[in-house]
Amino acid sequence: MTSIKYYKLRLVLGWMYIAGIIVLSLIPNPPQVDPTESDLFAHLFTYFILMIWFTRIQPRDRYPFLAMSFIALGICMEILQGLGGQREFEWIDILANSSGVLTAWVLSRNFQAPVRTPS
Repeated sequence: MTSIKYYKLRLVLGWMYIAGIIVLSLIPNPPQVDPTESDLFAHLFTYFILMIWFTRIQPRDRYPFLAMSFIALGICMEILQGLGGQREFEWIDILANSSGVLTAWVLSRNFQAPVRTPS
């Protein structure tokens, strides 16, 4: 097992990433991406990076909780977009978000599990 350097900083950066996802998901006019399939890749990649980030600083026994939390975040963001009236709810985005989380979870099983050190 490896110890985690700068655990608190990494945790804060992870939470800032989550805040960025929330803001970009809920603002009325987000930065435009080419309206082809790259939008789905952006969803998948965003949630993949989110899950990978947290699996690198959390013990392996928390991975299921992280995965459920990030999938729930993606679902909530889509529901809130649909309720907001300026953006649309899309099932395919939920599928892309969840696929990113699950792909990262599967790949993270090959990582050496981190151990937090007192800081």
